[in-house]
Amino acid sequence: MKFILALFFTLLTPSFSQAADPITSTILTTLAIKQVKDTTDKITAAVDRATLNTDYMLEKNLRTLQLISNSLMTKLQDELGQNREYISTELAETTTRLSELVDQAKGGLLEIEDFASLDAQRLINQLPLKSDIFLVKRVDGYGVQYKVKGSYDFQLIGNAFEPGNQYTVTISNQRLDPGMIFGGAAANILRFSAPVTTLNGDFKKDSIKRIPLKVEVTKPGKDKPHYVFVSDILLLPTHPVQLILRETKKSFVWNNEDNSKICSRTVGPSGANGVWTQGEMTCSVDDLKNQKFTRQVSANTSGSHSRVDNVTFSGDKTTVQGICHNQCHDCPRTCTWVLGVQSRSAISETLPVGFEVLSINGLQPYTDQTATFLAYGSYEAKLSKDTETFTLVAEYFNGRQVTLYPQKLSEYGLRIAVDADNKADSNFKRLILEISPKQIEI
Repeated sequence: MKFILALFFTLLTPSFSQAADPITSTILTTLAIKQVKDTTDKITAAVDRATLNTDYMLEKNLRTLQLISNSLMTKLQDELGQNREYISTELAETTTRLSELVDQAKGGLLEIEDFASLDAQRLINQLPLKSDIFLVKRVDGYGVQYKVKGSYDFQLIGNAFEPGNQYTVTISNQRLDPGMIFGGAAANILRFSAPVTTLNGDFKKDSIKRIPLKVEVTKPGKDKPHYVFVSDILLLPTHPVQLILRETKKSFVWNNEDNSKICSRTVGPSGANGVWTQGEMTCSVDDLKNQKFTRQVSANTSGSHSRVDNVTFSGDKTTVQGICHNQCHDCPRTCTWVLGVQSRSAISETLPVGFEVLSINGLQPYTDQTATFLAYGSYEAKLSKDTETFTLVAEYFNGRQVTLYPQKLSEYGLRIAVDADNKADSNFKRLILEISPKQIEI
């Protein structure tokens, strides 16, 4: 990569020759025509591949480089219109340098791993471009984020937008009202705005939509356009984040009857024949929170003339009550229960959590079979009182993936705040999620 850039900057050193003879000029012209066409085709192919690979930043950089190849083609056609045999030496050398840059990049730029991180505009500015060649220098507003009201603002910078020119702007096949076009300033800036009603019907929920942009520049007193700029504008998804939030919480599961408990009560002799004496029996599980009785397995007494009756379960089957009876006048009797016991155990369970809108620009979340899609804004998720932890997994429309959890609460335009609950049995009360568009502007 360093070699390519070094070669590129070496090629940029001005070394224009003196006026060439007719034969040389004809050769330069033939070579320049082929170079511009080949270079334009290579960049276009790279743009197509970046588009298919949904590499939007690379696509944007390539389209910036594409501006210069289109401008060179326009200038080439202009000079050929004046003289069909040759073009200026300056234009020929510029086309050669651009062609050599692209040829040094494998596959027409797409294979350069870090090209998307380069400042394409800075590279372009190093080319020895005459003031009448680079007709469009930059496009601001390439990636459009959805609005509910107002307008979408765009800005084109280049010497095509000289003071006094007339402009026609067509976006998404709709011609803008001339009152929404502000161009021809001394700084060579063309500004125009499209009402939200012009574009909002074109946005998609979870994917990029490309719409055509066409700007026609007509010189004063002329009927036909002097220059036509054609490109695509990206409409970013209205719901750019596909998100899954899961909480891990403590749950309790009742096991099968896995234990038993023996309870007993002794009642003394009645003191006289035919007389009954009795005593109340009470028995509780060992763990009132995590155990309960299921049934009476058996009830026995230690001798004749005795019994157990009025057995009842209470307290969600955590307590058993009854009465032990004895009719023996000179001997005690012991009543015994065998009771089935069921226990419950704690497990960690991971469950999906839904979002409620706190503040958003008029767009509600929607959910498919796998995830929830969210627009930019603020959301609230209610966590259960038994929440132990949570994991948020987000995937942006451009392929960027983010995972957040209690130890990492922000990354790439996503920020989580956990509102703690003061209750003793709860770690969290609610989770606030903010999604900002600042990190993914295109």
